Amino acid sequence: MQAAYTPSVRINRRRSGTAIAGLLVVFLVVGGVLAYVRWMSAGIAHKITPPAGATTELPAGGQYETDVRDRASIIARFPDRGSPDLSG
Repeated sequence: MQAAYTPSVRINRRRSGTAIAGLLVVFLVVGGVLAYVRWMSAGIAHKITPPAGATTELPAGGQYETDVRDRASIIARFPDRGSPDLSG
């Protein structure tokens, strides 16, 4: 059995399509306004000065990469590190 489409059904489809397109436009405009407001409120970038006594020398000196690799291997050997103890 085939449904008979009356002109009112066509109008309802047209109205629903227009309503969906209208909502899409509203969402895009609101998103654009929010993005613009966030962009404008960001302000001017300022240079961050380091605290007094700060140095560019790494704590481990030239052995920094080795130190990080060693610590990573220690952590990798204990996969339960950081998980909660639920025994009791």
